[in-house]
Amino acid sequence: MECSNVCDKYSMKRPLAKAVMAKHWDETFLSYVKKFSQRRQEFHLELAIHTSLSVDKAIAKIDALDDKISAKMDEKFLFPFFSPSAVLNLDTEWMSSWPCFSN
Repeated sequence: MECSNVCDKYSMKRPLAKAVMAKHWDETFLSYVKKFSQRRQEFHLELAIHTSLSVDKAIAKIDALDDKISAKMDEKFLFPFFSPSAVLNLDTEWMSSWPCFSN
């Protein structure tokens, strides 16, 4: 029997019947309390797992966006100064300023 049916059946009993069958009703309701407690623990575990997976997915997406932004920032701000052609020009300018390297 389902809990709602048991509760409905209990509520329709007369006080004398409830008193006579008190031990039976206590055992019945205690079994439902245990089931509810178990279901609550299972629900909390499932909720924690779902939340953890969602957080892991969000972190992965944030990391991917961070990598893309870092690559774009490096491309835009770092590579113009340290590109191979810029480095060669710097070396050439540096070498021409020293008398021993001038032609």
